[in-house]
Amino acid sequence: MDEKLLTKAKINLHEGFIELEGTEEFVQRNINSFKDLTKNIDSIKSTPNKNPIQKEILINQSDKIKKPSLPNKEIKEEPFSIQSESNIPALKEYIKSKAPFSNWEKIVVIGDYIIDSLKKDFFTEGQISYAFKNMGFQRPKAFHQMFLDIKNSKKAWITPGIEKDSWKLTALGEDFVRLELPSKDSNKIISKE
Repeated sequence: MDEKLLTKAKINLHEGFIELEGTEEFVQRNINSFKDLTKNIDSIKSTPNKNPIQKEILINQSDKIKKPSLPNKEIKEEPFSIQSESNIPALKEYIKSKAPFSNWEKIVVIGDYIIDSLKKDFFTEGQISYAFKNMGFQRPKAFHQMFLDIKNSKKAWITPGIEKDSWKLTALGEDFVRLELPSKDSNKIISKE
């Protein structure tokens, strides 16, 4: 009885399993051809006519393929009145009263200040950038992307304004600033300082 030993191989490309079962020679030959395919992913990706197997390999390898990053959008600071005037509190006092914790919360609080206290129809990324600088906040590198993330999140605190790179608070954003801030967690943080 001359039985050949069965060899098994399982390859997990981020949940896209490939299973091989057969003789050791069969499994080794297929693993080697698979290795050749994965080494040439960049060249496979650039060829216009891909067969379905190659497309599936690319989809499963998408986490390992580095995508080129886009340069950060340059945002020109736009000064606005941050000092107290007659019945308008200073921006610093307003921020302190609301005690925003995250950068998202800071953006929404500053936006509310510009719209509500300064009676503007919208706020711009440049104004928020100016406020971050003057309040001593660390401005994130992907600043414009943060606005898009806030808009597209489940919270949906802001919506695009009429002009380019301008924003308005949604009803959810207004309610958050006026009814939920300062949050109980931020009060604890402030009391420790």
